Amino acid sequence: MKIVVGTTAAGHKVDVAARWLTHADAMRAVTPHELQFFLAAEVQPNGLEPRLDGVTAQVESLGGTVWRFMIDDGAEHITVEKRLIRICEGRNLVIEFALRTRADWILFLDADVTVPPDVIVKLLEVNHPFCGFKVDSYCLSGTPVADRPFPVEIYQNTAGAWFVHRSLFRHFRWLWDPDDGLTDDPATYRLIRDHLHYEQHNRCDVTGNHGVLVPFSVRGADTSIRRDPLARHPITAVIPVHFHGPEHVQMTTAILDKVLDEMVARVYLIESGGAPELVAEAARELAARAEEQGARLQVIQAPECNVHQMWNLGWKAALVDFGDEVLIAFLNNDIDFRPGTLEVLARAVLRNEIWATYPDSDCRVADGARLSGATRRTRGTKRHGGMSGHCFLIKGGIHTRGGLPLFDARYSSWYGDDDFVFRVEQLGYEIHRVIGLPCDHLNEATMRHRPDLMARRKEDRELFVGQWGDV
Repeated sequence: MKIVVGTTAAGHKVDVAARWLTHADAMRAVTPHELQFFLAAEVQPNGLEPRLDGVTAQVESLGGTVWRFMIDDGAEHITVEKRLIRICEGRNLVIEFALRTRADWILFLDADVTVPPDVIVKLLEVNHPFCGFKVDSYCLSGTPVADRPFPVEIYQNTAGAWFVHRSLFRHFRWLWDPDDGLTDDPATYRLIRDHLHYEQHNRCDVTGNHGVLVPFSVRGADTSIRRDPLARHPITAVIPVHFHGPEHVQMTTAILDKVLDEMVARVYLIESGGAPELVAEAARELAARAEEQGARLQVIQAPECNVHQMWNLGWKAALVDFGDEVLIAFLNNDIDFRPGTLEVLARAVLRNEIWATYPDSDCRVADGARLSGATRRTRGTKRHGGMSGHCFLIKGGIHTRGGLPLFDARYSSWYGDDDFVFRVEQLGYEIHRVIGLPCDHLNEATMRHRPDLMARRKEDRELFVGQWGDV
């Protein structure tokens, strides 16, 4: 026979989260059946909950299983109602684990309940598919069951003291009912009683210890919600492409696959055309990825647009789709970078004074990432020792909230990134290099195929000098 001993716990219960395991070794020693200890651990929206590391390690040392779950409903703190949602979710994971492992029984415990080692042996003697034991602090009682060799009473017990057979738990899930004002215990009990037609038989000579009952609202525990700083800042990427030769199709698919492996909410591929047969080949490649990625990949047609017009199309699309908090990486299709690069750039840009970040031009991908957590403010673009236009990330809201115009589309292909950098600096904000973060650039893989754009370089420079001087 296989029995799951399961509970759910959140970080705000750290002081009592391991009480249910107090006699775990002794329980296993006196129970002539297979016991599996299971914890549904609620982590924070940032994916972490170090306060539960201790109980997690204890479960795992017993050969048990820990599943982690997270509910982010946008709240800043866990309230009584929000706590019930989480408790039900955790207990339902206990049921899911028991079903997957073909367990015969579940002993549902509250994490802060201590039970005697022989609790399962004695509950099996009740010979009833829905039973429980006394919990001292609750002082519950009910109708005695006659003709039993030990005291048994029928009543709705606290949910942290339920022993349920598979014939029942496969047919219900934990819930609470705000319409009828029922919390998790009575709402789920009513479901079992009214639809599965069983009352709970509680063995009254078996007692668990809970400690003094304290209302949730006055427990004083830290119930704050901790989110990853990037949770409110979806990362997107804008990749302008033009298909001059077969290698440009290959470069585009390669960079696209690499970017889609990053933590990006959406990639905007801005296509300005090219040789018809190559455009058709690229369309087939992009269609296959769009079918796989769905909304994460959006192809925007931009016939005859220059790179700054293409960047603007992507910038505006990201703002429409994700709002002012969006982060936007502008990437060439002829670059290479290490996994996690966009997330590193995104985390670095979240400081208030920084509006854009970019990799370290002194590093190479083959040498690995040598991150120290440091960034350095720079001036100008690559020719000044500053930002490289082939890979950089910005806060999308610097246009809608900060008042920065979009890229100046009067620049054909040159000096638009210079102009952007100088306008950011003019408004008093900063652009930072992420020290030790590599990104390789093939340099002019596109321009050598576009003599028309090369011819505009002088005009673009004249426009830039007219605005900013010969800098």
